[in-house]
Amino acid sequence: MPGALKWRMFKRNLSKFLWRTLKFILVIGIMGGVVYYLAFFKRKVEKPIAIARDEHHLESYAADPVMEINKAIEESKYDFAKDEIEKKLQMNPDHIAIRTLRSKVMDSLQIDFKFNYLPHRGRAITTRNSSGEGVLTSKDPYYLVLHTAEECYLYVFQLRSSGTLVKLFPDSKYSPILNPVPSGSVRIPNGMEWIYLDNVAGTETIYVLASRWKQKNLEPLMNGLNSALHQNAKAKIIEQIIMHLEREEQATDTVPGLAFAKHQFYHEANQ
Repeated sequence: MPGALKWRMFKRNLSKFLWRTLKFILVIGIMGGVVYYLAFFKRKVEKPIAIARDEHHLESYAADPVMEINKAIEESKYDFAKDEIEKKLQMNPDHIAIRTLRSKVMDSLQIDFKFNYLPHRGRAITTRNSSGEGVLTSKDPYYLVLHTAEECYLYVFQLRSSGTLVKLFPDSKYSPILNPVPSGSVRIPNGMEWIYLDNVAGTETIYVLASRWKQKNLEPLMNGLNSALHQNAKAKIIEQIIMHLEREEQATDTVPGLAFAKHQFYHEANQ
């Protein structure tokens, strides 16, 4: 075969090879692009669907009557909560979760409060008297004992004759126990410690609030009381806490799931 003919055949075969290779590369590139586009489009489509499902879940979550009622209870909206409980039970008397909420609010919560003190460091006296007849000085130490019949949230404050408000529970300074407290006795302060008065004469008031639910409107005020730096801000928070406690005291008439006790005594200046 002449050399010129061989050369033409070689070029023809090379051209075919290069053209097939180029077509192969183009096909692979197009297929890869199609696959990438489809995958990307799928992610774009599925993401909104997933978000929509999440939003639907959150809407269902917010619309859950049990959660709505429980939230109202924790925010002290007792009239609304009781009305909703009765409405739901009229529609479905066997709704277990709603019946549980009714028991939570309407079954009586029992606590026992005792005030123990050592007058003139003599014989210890225990009293449940809240009439304000007791008289103590800064030399007469005292402690509190609260007995709860079941697990509950416990809040104890003392409004001093000086106008300051002391959070006695929950507070690690007075007790390592945290809310919710188990059934049984809680001593404040813990162990064998005692509480002593200052030298400012006047009426001392101890407030005890117990409930089967967390007091969500009260707890931020408690945190604010600890963090307030200015006296005016602290005084405003003290006023809000006392108002909340008094509202809860009034609510005990129609909400047996709340328990409240108030003990007052007179703080006499040392002679």
